[in-house]
Parts: sequence; structure tokens; C-alpha cells
Amino acid sequence: MRIPLFITATDFANGEQVVLSSGSVADAVRASSALPFAFAPCQIEGRLLTDGFLSEPRPVSVALRHGVDVVVAVGFDSPYPSSVRSAGRFAFQLSAILANHLLKSHLAVHKLSHHGAMLPVMPRFDQRIRLFDIARIPYLIKQGELAAPEELPPLSELLAGCPAPAPVS
Repeated sequence: MRIPLFITATDFANGEQVVLSSGSVADAVRASSALPFAFAPCQIEGRLLTDGFLSEPRPVSVALRHGVDVVVAVGFDSPYPSSVRSAGRFAFQLSAILANHLLKSHLAVHKLSHHGAMLPVMPRFDQRIRLFDIARIPYLIKQGELAAPEELPPLSELLAGCPAPAPVS
């Protein structure tokens, strides 16, 4: 890619984060989105890779390792089911609790250790969204658009003090 791109996945064998920055973008996206129980893991370079969320819900560490000064971290909490009446809902509730705490703790650690700015953009959802509910994508985009302006003033202030990026050739 002309502009550096880093896509994260998780090594299914040992839980390590894998950063994919070369090779097929389609394969990297496929591996990064191999959501357990929904999509099979993907084999890349001898490693069985699954959803990057499992090793770092919001891969801020990748940006920090590459020396960025300002991180805009976009994400959302996993919703909690309104009722738990089946083994599947029980598993989903446990997963949501774990994912939300992991997301918050990772972000807190990065905010404390990062010398630059970390701006979280957290859309709020007042409607239930199911995993394959693609008809709700316009709603998701709209909620993201509503959440972003809250961070625009601090982002504008931070970017005003940053040097212009070098042109990509």
C-alpha cells in the first residue's frame, strides 16, 4: 500500500497479536475478521489466525509502536443482552463482560503510558444490533457521526501543533 496499513489478527495457537503489514490485504482483513463461532480462522504464513479483537480490542499499541503522536481510537462496548435464558445468551453475556472490561483496561493503560494524545470516539447505540444485521449499517454510521464531533475540538487543537505529514510517493 502507498500509505502504511497495519491489520491485526490473533494467533489461535498462543493468543499473540499478529500485525499484518504486507502481503494480501484481502487475506489480512479475512484473518482479522475471523470472528470465533461465526467465521473459521484463516491460515497465513503457517499461522492459524482469528479475530484481532481477541488479542487487543482496539489495536492502539500498533499505532504507538509506529511513533504516532495523536491516536483517535474508535470503538464501542459490546451490548449486554436484555435477558439470559439460554446457554448461548449466557455465553454472550460472559463474552460481553470480558470484552468490555478488556477494552476499557487496554485503553486506560495506553492513555497512561502514551506521551501524546489519545482521543476515544465511542458511538452510543440505543437499539440492539445483531452480528449479521447488515440492514442496520446506516444506523451504525449515523451513531459514529454523532459521536465524532465530541472529539473534534480537542483533535483540531492537537493537530494544529503537529508538523504536516510527508507526501506519499
